Amino acid sequence: MSPKVSRAARRSPALFFYGSLMDRSFWRGVIGARAAASLRLVPARLRGWRRCWNGVRPDLGGAVLNLARDPKGHLWGGLVLGLSEETWAKLDEQESSH
Repeated sequence: MSPKVSRAARRSPALFFYGSLMDRSFWRGVIGARAAASLRLVPARLRGWRRCWNGVRPDLGGAVLNLARDPKGHLWGGLVLGLSEETWAKLDEQESSH
């Protein structure tokens, strides 16, 4: 049985994710095990975009994976549903340097 998701979280916009966010352990590390357990992750494809290594993070020892528009491109990843406002804020903080 799936964990219950609050009504407010069900109305929250979905987030397309790729890369390290595809590993559920990422979510536990950023938002905690309890919040991560309530997320609904579903496969998705984003058309018109491609991955690109267009930034450098010395603190991570290398390049940063981002997205770039590409009319012929498509990117496999997923959608996460059920994010609370608190989770959106934590993700914004985590991903702000990208």
